[in-house]
Amino acid sequence: MPNKMIPLSVRITEDDAAFLATLSYDGAASLSEKTRALIAEARRRRENQGHLDEALRVLEDIHSAQDSRRREVERQEEAHSELLSQFSRWLMDTHILFLEGAEAAGQSKSKEREGGKEAKGSRPSSKKAVRHESIIAYERRMADQIFLLMDLVMRQGLTENSRNYDPKVISSRMVEILELSRLLQKD
Repeated sequence: MPNKMIPLSVRITEDDAAFLATLSYDGAASLSEKTRALIAEARRRRENQGHLDEALRVLEDIHSAQDSRRREVERQEEAHSELLSQFSRWLMDTHILFLEGAEAAGQSKSKEREGGKEAKGSRPSSKKAVRHESIIAYERRMADQIFLLMDLVMRQGLTENSRNYDPKVISSRMVEILELSRLLQKD
């Protein structure tokens, strides 16, 4: 039997009312539908607190909204920043990888606790070794992401003028990076 609907009366500010009027949310059109959708999301977040899927969905919503605003400004200004476009994609990918790795590490630790004492004949260090290999692999994936960003930025610095709002935003900073690179090569 579906839940009985009850009327709800609330007072909100004009700004909040204007926001709700323009809010596009899960196909909700009326104020009642939007309110129910917002309540459903709040309930889902509370019930799924700490779950990776929910965190990723929220993360994607945040990144998507920010990207949309940036692209709209770029359309209005007839400008484009390759740096911000690439950084946005990199940041989303890296954030997902970071959360997935933290979730996996947390799961292996909680599974270890649930398992209790190890069975006779099993090596006590085997679970620890697997977890250690897992965190090493996670660290390597994160390092790959960091160096990918460095590569993306360095490639834009190959030319004096880049495809960004300020064409010299990268090349003007390359002198310090090249100096660090030369110092590394001396060792």
